[in-house]
Amino acid sequence: MDKVKMGFVGAGDMGQLAHIANYFGAEGCELTALAEGKRELAEKVAARYGIKKVYNTHKELAEDAEVEAVAVVLPPALNYFIVRDLLNAGKHVFTEKPMGVNMKNMAELVELAGKNKLVYQVGYMKRHDTGFNLLKKYLSEYTGTKRYGELQQVRFWSFCGEWHYKMDKPIETDEKPPACPREDYPSWIPPECQAFYSRLLNIETHLTNLLRFLLEEDFSPEYVGYKNAANFIITAETLSGVKAVFECGAVTNYKWHEGVEIFFDKAILKASSAPPMLRQGFAEIELSLQGENKEIVRPLPPAVWAFAEQAEHFVRSVAGKEKPVSPASEALKDISFCEEAVKCLISQKKAVS
Repeated sequence: MDKVKMGFVGAGDMGQLAHIANYFGAEGCELTALAEGKRELAEKVAARYGIKKVYNTHKELAEDAEVEAVAVVLPPALNYFIVRDLLNAGKHVFTEKPMGVNMKNMAELVELAGKNKLVYQVGYMKRHDTGFNLLKKYLSEYTGTKRYGELQQVRFWSFCGEWHYKMDKPIETDEKPPACPREDYPSWIPPECQAFYSRLLNIETHLTNLLRFLLEEDFSPEYVGYKNAANFIITAETLSGVKAVFECGAVTNYKWHEGVEIFFDKAILKASSAPPMLRQGFAEIELSLQGENKEIVRPLPPAVWAFAEQAEHFVRSVAGKEKPVSPASEALKDISFCEEAVKCLISQKKAVS
């Protein structure tokens, strides 16, 4: 059976450990080419993973007819120009989240991928976490049967903490990165709101994307309770009227402190996220049930690494064996939510000035 020929753009810490290493071990995948502006780093990483072809730029990689799909793992402001070139060259694309920093440009890329009939997937790896998938199953059952009453609210919390979790040491060099074109934030975002927007894009989009995955409906922000870019609360409402709240902060902690609680009349479903770099883990589930028999249940899903599952899934999607579970069209909605949250904050500030 033919393997999907994979190329990579970027060989930084996360590129190596969360992505290249996982595609290296993915069934049906062959690592073919690497584009990295730091030449010494590129050659060392290529040697570790048996990647035969090394390019200085993504444009050289885009011209490689053997490469079918490309994973781009770079700062999000670099994605637009690179992904556009790759899609125009007929390559399937995976990028880390967020897919970019400007919704208008990202909408252009989604349209381009659709026009060229290409898979364009974004790295919301929580959709591949066995714990969150199990939580989704319970949520769907309880919502459909009304066994525990009506769905009332959804609460997310995101306070960061220790996420490396004994991460391997990546290959490093002292080379300076080359200058590259960067996508600009939307011009209407004032400087004092840019740190808030950056936090939403880089951290909270995991949770907004997870809310859409769990409830399978869209939503919009209503209010921002803002102290600073590392301490705020956002309330939102789904199309069916479910209220959601995102409690966001930054703490120094020995563990990763992030999760979700889903409130029914007679049940609470809770999931605490695993540290992103934990190789054998899952979101820990707790069901507090108040039916005929009051009980607390803690089901145990299979222990996997969501990043590895994500890589396997992208390969199968490119091969036409599965439908992408985190397509760029979905990720675009998270960029939209971030922009709308900033607009909400700006409007509130004007109202009290």
